Amino acid sequence: MKKLINFFGKLPQKIQEFILYCGASFTAMTADFVIFILFAEIILRNTNATFSIYVATIISRLTSSTINFFLSKKAFKNRNLKSTAIIKFYIVIVIQMLASSWLVTRFYENTYLPKTVAKCISDTILYFVFYFINSKFVFKGNKPLEWADYIENIDEATKVGKDIDN
Repeated sequence: MKKLINFFGKLPQKIQEFILYCGASFTAMTADFVIFILFAEIILRNTNATFSIYVATIISRLTSSTINFFLSKKAFKNRNLKSTAIIKFYIVIVIQMLASSWLVTRFYENTYLPKTVAKCISDTILYFVFYFINSKFVFKGNKPLEWADYIENIDEATKVGKDIDN
């Protein structure tokens, strides 16, 4: 474990930010999915499917977005986010909730996929769209690692890894 911590600490700052951002996203996604299943498949299972999808999406997204915001802002080098960042973040979240609910409902009604599978498909599509929107609209100037920067730093990270092994 000590080697892993030392390795992480020696990585370039941008790669550390990217890893932390992915960890925050994964944690929030897990919370979102568990809460969605709890409401859509257990608590509201005997209600109208569209209603259960929308309510489950709203509750799960509000919870997971709070987790994601506070964990994600730690992944950014400049943690002095403007006070408007959280307002912008939740404007994007409302749009994302509506898009997710709509897509899950469309997949569920038109393909007869289980709600949870429909949610996985729709949220995977939306993840990439809203990652870009968040990096340009919410966290601009404080954005996480861009892929071009990641590729430039691969050689440096590889050197660090070789240094630790020696």
